[in-house]
Amino acid sequence: TSPSNVTWLLTSTLLVSAVSVPILGRLGDMFGKRLMLLIAIGSLAVGSLVTALTSNVALLIVGRAIQGLSSAAIPLGISLLIVIMPRERVGSSIALISAMLGVGGALGLPLAGFIAEHADFHALFWITTAASAASFLGILALVPEPAGRTGGRVDIVGAVLLAVGLVCLLLPLTQSATWGWGDPRVAGLIAISVVVLAVFGWHQLRGSQPLVDMRALGRRPILATNIASILFGFALFASFIGTASFVEAPEASGYGFGSSLMVGGLAMLPSGLCMLIFAPVAARLITK
Repeated sequence: TSPSNVTWLLTSTLLVSAVSVPILGRLGDMFGKRLMLLIAIGSLAVGSLVTALTSNVALLIVGRAIQGLSSAAIPLGISLLIVIMPRERVGSSIALISAMLGVGGALGLPLAGFIAEHADFHALFWITTAASAASFLGILALVPEPAGRTGGRVDIVGAVLLAVGLVCLLLPLTQSATWGWGDPRVAGLIAISVVVLAVFGWHQLRGSQPLVDMRALGRRPILATNIASILFGFALFASFIGTASFVEAPEASGYGFGSSLMVGGLAMLPSGLCMLIFAPVAARLITK
């Protein structure tokens, strides 16, 4: 497919992910973390099935957007672990789940490269369909729904403001390579996002049942943790994407090795293995 279509495939997942994480997280507090986790994993299965069954670009974008809802599974899963696991095992459980993010990415890249070189891309989505369906059934059968739901009502206005603000922020960032930074749409959408997100913050501070607890976010430990998470996430994904692109770039570019997709993925394998090895160290740090 064209580079423009590829960009939209990635953008659809990114935009839905950014919006769904805070919304499903709040709904998890209100109606049950296990229920929202099942919805997140179920959306991965449905979105994967849609993309596995079609080659139509529009339907592929729809399927990838549905898959984006599954990004909320990570924070929902961690918050669920904190509630249902014994106190002495919470740190190691969170460390293991966090390490799996890196391990999954490191193993997924060479696997995806191997499949892309030897089979049709639909095979990748059949794999995620099967894996997510198995996860859904496992959670349904083995994971209990803890007590302590807050109940309340959904902040519809806050959800709409957050969605609009994030979309207006992320859309020009993901499309800047296509549109160009000088395109009025880039500056216009970023300006709109600043205004909308400011209104969202004001609305959350005034509401009795906010979608996001802005006062809690302003506390020093939480603020520092979120800033560190943003920076680490940026570095992690830049490393994943940048390293693979560097290794796979043709030698004519002056810097690439002209390697295959699989070799590009294998270059990321050591980082994922290190995350798995150092998970126990992270668990001890969390405990302390």
